[in-house]
Formats: sequence, C-alpha cells, structure tokens
Amino acid sequence: MCKKVLIVSTLIYFSILLIYANPVRGLWVVRYALTDKTEVENIITTAKSLHITDLYVQVRALGETYGQKKIGQQDTPFGLLVQKAKQENMRVHAWLNVLFIWANDRQPTDQSHLFYRLKNSTLRTVNDKNIPQYSSLKKQGIEGFFIDPSSEENLLDLKALISNLIQNHNVDGIHLDYLRYPSYEYSFSPDGRTQFFRSHWFDPIDMFKIQGKNNSVIQVEQYKYLSGMYKDCLLYTSPSPRDRTRSRMP
Repeated sequence: MCKKVLIVSTLIYFSILLIYANPVRGLWVVRYALTDKTEVENIITTAKSLHITDLYVQVRALGETYGQKKIGQQDTPFGLLVQKAKQENMRVHAWLNVLFIWANDRQPTDQSHLFYRLKNSTLRTVNDKNIPQYSSLKKQGIEGFFIDPSSEENLLDLKALISNLIQNHNVDGIHLDYLRYPSYEYSFSPDGRTQFFRSHWFDPIDMFKIQGKNNSVIQVEQYKYLSGMYKDCLLYTSPSPRDRTRSRMP
C-alpha cells in the first residue's frame, strides 16, 4: 500500500514539474497595433519585458484580412513581427475571427467585403426574411453579423489565408475565434437552408422546432485540412465563455 502511494505521489510531483517547467505567458496583439516597424519594435520590447512566450496576432477580423495582399511577404509589419519574435524564441499564433464579419450600423465601404458577397449566408432567425438590423442585434446581446458556418466561400477564404500563414510564416498555432453561432435563434441563412435541404431533403427549420438547444459549432473540415497540411501546428478555438476547446492536431 505504501509503495503504491509513493508511486502515485511521485507521478503527481513530476506531472506538476512538467506543467510548470515551461509556463505559457501570452500577449494578444490586435491588428491595428501593427502599423509600422516602430510599433513592431515596441511590441517585441514590451513582450520581452513581460517574459512573454506566445504572441497571438490578429490577422482576420470583421470580415477583413490584415495585409491580405502582402501577408506572405516578410517586409510587412506582420512578417517583421513574426521574424523578430522568432529571434527572441517567442511562439507566434495567428488569431482569426472566423464567422463574425461585421459590427456597425454603417455598412462596409468596400463592395468586395464578405458582408456583400455572402448576404445570403448571413445568419438570421426563423422569421427573418432579410438581414437583421445591427441595432436589433445589439439589443439582444449579439455582437454583430455572423456568417453561416456552412458557407463554402468563407471556408475557402480561411483555407487560403491559413495556408499562407503556415507555409510562408511557419506560425506555431492558429487561433480560431468566433467559431460559433451568435445565439440559438440566429442559426439560419437562405444558403445554409438550401444546402441542408439538398443533402437531407427537409428544411432544418423543421428540426429547429423539435430539437433541443445546441449553441456551438466546430468546423471539422478545418481540422481535417490543417492536420493533413501541417501536423505540428496547434489548432484551437474559443467558441464562447461556456464552451472552450483546445486541441492539438493528430
């Protein structure tokens, strides 16, 4: 009995040592902080002073990709940040907002924005024929406009961006933020319903009326795609305060 207790105690001791041997200290960097070389230097200096081990750098938010045209080049602020962080032995994670694409009463000025391109994939309630008003969403505690997770165009955009980040920058992780439905009621889109009907031969609204609550979604295709392309990349999501998952790809 004493021998078993000793073995268990030893295992617990070494497990604790393993956990705290390499603590993770993270710093989140929003996209508009990366404006020029000076700001990049300030970020690295601050991170070093705080003994930061991991930088989570936002590269996609509100339906727009930071530095999309040049994100594969090393002379952009993002590329420079990755380069300098690696020199200081800091890990860099690309932070992407997946389904949350806009949050304003004013519509985007860029007509190629996802807000316009994917109007029929914008989530709404069972009773909404059109895209809801932003003011109405805010009153219900919803951040803004979300895209249906079934949207193939949004998924293709994400795949292209993630491929670029991994292949050209060798980032250490992909942080998928807002990978969830905004609420139980806002779970439908015209394109999503059509796609579902073609696959299953009934309207998902009928299922909505009889099934229980299910307020989160994980895009399995993202895991399959990334795991086949880069097995050492850490993939994790932040669906909601009530449902958080973190997974290293097999």
